[in-house]
Amino acid sequence: MRNICIIAGLAIMICCTSCSRYYYKPNGVNAPILADKGQAELAGSVELGNESRCSNVQAGWSPANHFGIIADFSHFVHRENSPVPSAGNVAATAGLGEVGLGYYYAIGAAKRSMVFDVYAGPGWGYLNSDVNANFTRLFIQPGMALRTKYIELALNIRFTDMFYSNLSSNGLGDSYLIQQNLVVPGGRSITDGGYVFCEPAFTIRGGYKLVKLQLQWVNAKALSHTAWNYESGQINFGVVFRLEEWNQLFHKSQSKHTSG
Repeated sequence: MRNICIIAGLAIMICCTSCSRYYYKPNGVNAPILADKGQAELAGSVELGNESRCSNVQAGWSPANHFGIIADFSHFVHRENSPVPSAGNVAATAGLGEVGLGYYYAIGAAKRSMVFDVYAGPGWGYLNSDVNANFTRLFIQPGMALRTKYIELALNIRFTDMFYSNLSSNGLGDSYLIQQNLVVPGGRSITDGGYVFCEPAFTIRGGYKLVKLQLQWVNAKALSHTAWNYESGQINFGVVFRLEEWNQLFHKSQSKHTSG
């Protein structure tokens, strides 16, 4: 049975005939380790050990001391040559975009710091599959991190609240939605209210100050009652570019060229 998921906090709404179908899966946590004004990073990652293709692009920037801005986009695609909804074999595409503002406080020098931060913001997403839906997501994400020249470690706990809308069975009928526990006869629909998740994440980065490789583990635990199953986590691998370091390198190169 194939697992169809919406990433990024992403909620996944696909059909299934048993409790093994997933309807929610956390995306990668955007956890920039900003310790000073002007620092910025750009990261890209993909999920490991999954038959489907999940990817994340994330950015963070500090325009002023103690103030950070984050933005990210997550994308999911699953292709199925022989779709059989009743067996869980369905194609799907989904996306989630988010923005957030945050506060950070760093102890130590800018390039070797213990950082405490908190970010919060909204996100918007969609799912196109046998069942289609839109959703919005609110999140708040406290964390702490250690930033050095070559190694960075971060621990974050993201709390998300998912809200679904525009649910469509694509002609499969209300009975199909009931079968998947997306609608309870005479009771709650998945579009009624929100679903809160607690999502701790651990991130480790290593490499030169300009570029670091990243490995991240994310877990999810529902704090709201869900009549449908959800995927509890993911591991993703990627690369992080420290943009302020590249900027400094560029200006040093320009300065040497001019003086020469």
